Amino acid sequence: MQFFSWRSAVTDSDLSLTTKAILLVISTYMDDHGEGAFPSMETIARKASASKRSVVTHVRIAQEAGFLKVSRHGFSGQRWARNEYRIAFPDTKAASQAGREQRDAVRRAGKKGGETPAFHSAKAVNAVPEAGASGVLKPVQALHSISPVNSPNNSSENSPLTPRGGNPAPVRKAPTGIAAFLDACRSRAEKPVPEDDPVFEYAEKSGIPYEFLRLAWREFVDRNRDSDKRYRDWRKAFRNCVRGNWYRLWWVTADGSFELTTTGVQAKRQHPDAAA
Repeated sequence: MQFFSWRSAVTDSDLSLTTKAILLVISTYMDDHGEGAFPSMETIARKASASKRSVVTHVRIAQEAGFLKVSRHGFSGQRWARNEYRIAFPDTKAASQAGREQRDAVRRAGKKGGETPAFHSAKAVNAVPEAGASGVLKPVQALHSISPVNSPNNSSENSPLTPRGGNPAPVRKAPTGIAAFLDACRSRAEKPVPEDDPVFEYAEKSGIPYEFLRLAWREFVDRNRDSDKRYRDWRKAFRNCVRGNWYRLWWVTADGSFELTTTGVQAKRQHPDAAA
């Protein structure tokens, strides 16, 4: 009952249409208590017809308005974490204030003749003449900045376009062991398997429980530490491992649910923190 009351509170709130849509998409992954939702940012963005950056922004808005609680759950020792989403009931005054702030931002943008802003997003960094309007400047938000024609940044080496005369030769990474891959991730402050990796969407569609995915990662790392295996792309190798159930950790029952095999139970005893 509390879960349905929360959904009604969301739809009756002053939050923007995008924030409501993202909250309702997240709610489809929750249990009857409004907990246990682990969808990836990429999955939420696809189902809400929004960009990933917009999802990040509007999840934060929902948190600030008091409609959503977000906590991080990761793979112990691997800095692999995902968001868990739970419902929350906001202070009515705070939720109304958040909605008013969004509407005010839209009205200010309309008065200036600009587009509706992505809330809490980066400011425009360049201004260029708008097509067909001499001297009229229009803000351009970067990812791409405008450089002078003779700037070194516009040289062929820095251009994202393929130079005339053919395609550049692709740079192939040398195969490495799992230890070198994990060390490289640590040095770049990257997660070995980022939260938008396709393996999460595959697991969601297949019905593989999240804790089984954690267990597969721990087993994948341990087995490859003790081997001479080398890959150019360890993330792709792990995706293949999950898709092919390389270690036979789980099986599918008659009703379509997943259960651990004897090998899976042994692996779980070896890695008890994988279920945490």
